[in-house]
Amino acid sequence: MAAMELTADAFRAVMSRFVTGVCVVTVCDEDGRPRGLTVNAFTSVSLQPPTVLVSLAHASETHPVVVRRGMFAVNILAADQHDHARKLATKDPDKFHHVGWSQGPHGVPLLHDALAHLVCRTQQRVTVADHDLLIATVVDASVNPGSPLIFYDRRFWALQDLSNIS
Repeated sequence: MAAMELTADAFRAVMSRFVTGVCVVTVCDEDGRPRGLTVNAFTSVSLQPPTVLVSLAHASETHPVVVRRGMFAVNILAADQHDHARKLATKDPDKFHHVGWSQGPHGVPLLHDALAHLVCRTQQRVTVADHDLLIATVVDASVNPGSPLIFYDRRFWALQDLSNIS
């Protein structure tokens, strides 16, 4: 059987079958204005020291600010924050309007009512295609009660059943 070229649409369809959480990466620019973008390419890397990896598109207006500043937050969204996820995924210059946030440790914006916050310091940046993978040490973290917002089949979902099946 001959190998066929995988189109972007075919790859997108395959990846839509992988369930992910939804996060917003936030940073303040040099003028103190919040910047952010919605991501689902985020994972833990190590417990000692606490290290995470997040993927940021070069085309994002937030990307160069995160790279320059070196400190950013990962806000893990709650099920009722799908409007935040949509709003912060846009290029709207006023996308933080109606999104509650406060300045957290190291001056990074933390979204109100997120399930969790991780304040991160970039340790390494690896360029892959049209994205940068940022490997970062977690310097502060917090957790709140609630259910996660998830992304599956190109849509947001609320996870209703958190029972353990194993």
